[in-house]
Amino acid sequence: MSDGTVLGTEVAKQDPPAETPEANVATTEPTKDASEKGWLTSVPTKYREPLGNYKSQAEFIESALEAFDAKSKAIIRPDDSAGDEEWGAYWKAVGRPDTPDGYELKAPENVPINNELAKDFRKRAHEAGLNAEQSQSLFDWYVNSATELHKANSAFRQQERTQVETRLRDSFGADLEVKMEGIRRMMHTFKGEGLYDYLETTGLGNNYDLVMFLNRVAEAISTDSFVSGEKPTVQDQKTKDAARYPSLEKKGWV
Repeated sequence: MSDGTVLGTEVAKQDPPAETPEANVATTEPTKDASEKGWLTSVPTKYREPLGNYKSQAEFIESALEAFDAKSKAIIRPDDSAGDEEWGAYWKAVGRPDTPDGYELKAPENVPINNELAKDFRKRAHEAGLNAEQSQSLFDWYVNSATELHKANSAFRQQERTQVETRLRDSFGADLEVKMEGIRRMMHTFKGEGLYDYLETTGLGNNYDLVMFLNRVAEAISTDSFVSGEKPTVQDQKTKDAARYPSLEKKGWV
């Protein structure tokens, strides 16, 4: 052994210590996203994408059970090949009454409803498979629409009547009432009550040209052999017509 210091002595080299297995273990933690969706690693690859929205297996199972429960309660419409029994069960499930009379239709107050029309409506609603709520909603719409249409027609006919009366008064002046009475008398004489009713109900009596035509016919008849003797006054004719046609007097025709 040399007497020199260590500085002058060659130091024997030693092998570095062997690394332990723990030295190669990653110390970084997995990301949150990888941790939440790690359950998909046990799922076949082809199913991973559609299941990617579920954060855990438990969440997926809960959703699947809810969907199964909803499907079990769903009312499935039969196909065209289904029999009457299957269709009957379906209609009952959706709330359709067993018969058309099962619809309890309610109309607004002071609105008259045609019984035959209501009967036909129930029949059509039943054929369409409507439930009680649907049929009432549709009936309300129909009644309201018909009522508004009737009001509009009445207003139009009243306006038309006023316009025609104004034109006739311009044409006949103070003789308007006499001319109209002559037309009514002529129609009564020739059994024209049905025509009179038709003109009144349809509103065609509010036609200026038609009234003028009827007046010319009435004047021609009053001077012909159909009417003999002295031409009666309006009041005389009303008295005679009231005695001859008592039913017409009630209608205000005489």
